[in-house]
Amino acid sequence: MKSNLTCREAQLLIQPYIDKELDDRSCADLLEHIRTCPGCYEELETTFIIFYALKYLDNDKNSSYNIRRIFQNHIRRNEQQLRRRSITRIFYYLLLFVTELLLLLTAASRFLPGFLPFL
Repeated sequence: MKSNLTCREAQLLIQPYIDKELDDRSCADLLEHIRTCPGCYEELETTFIIFYALKYLDNDKNSSYNIRRIFQNHIRRNEQQLRRRSITRIFYYLLLFVTELLLLLTAASRFLPGFLPFL
């Protein structure tokens, strides 16, 4: 799938992504773009390292962290969360549709006798 974002648009989303301020659609667009654009991927990775490396390294000076792996895991977790929210949204709308259909059928059978002979 080709991303609809230009590199400039993707770069404008990097800081809000790091700050966890993006909505699901913008986050998905950015993640899709960086899959196909090595330059933007590198810029996101660099920004992530700048903002998070100090946080990880300052918390435990005796530990060694693979910040690149932490970044890749961060991206993977965000993609999984987006997929889960998308699936949840689909089930929500499906449940809403089924509920409305049942209400409609109940109302129709009540006000139109013989509309559903099997009820």
